[in-house]
Amino acid sequence: MSGVEKNTKVHVLLKHVGDAPPLQRKEVAIHREEKLLKVVAFIKKELNSKGGLVCGHFVYLKSSFSPNLNEQIGVLLDSFGTDVGDTRKLVLHYALSPAWG
Repeated sequence: MSGVEKNTKVHVLLKHVGDAPPLQRKEVAIHREEKLLKVVAFIKKELNSKGGLVCGHFVYLKSSFSPNLNEQIGVLLDSFGTDVGDTRKLVLHYALSPAWG
């Protein structure tokens, strides 16, 4: 992992796309070794708590592709992270219906 501690948390920015409502928490911190599936479960739980069952969930990186849900957050950050201020963050877009590619 090239000098990055395993317990380091990754800051994930969550941006809504299309008709998906914005989340109250637009940023979450998650351990590098966690899988993207955990972030998707969080998004789904938050959307369901807004007053309606959410059937579909689509998550995109770089506004273009859907990564594998079993991919580790740390690997995604290393490959596709964005510098926001003085911190490297993973920006994920979520939608209720297909938005890109």
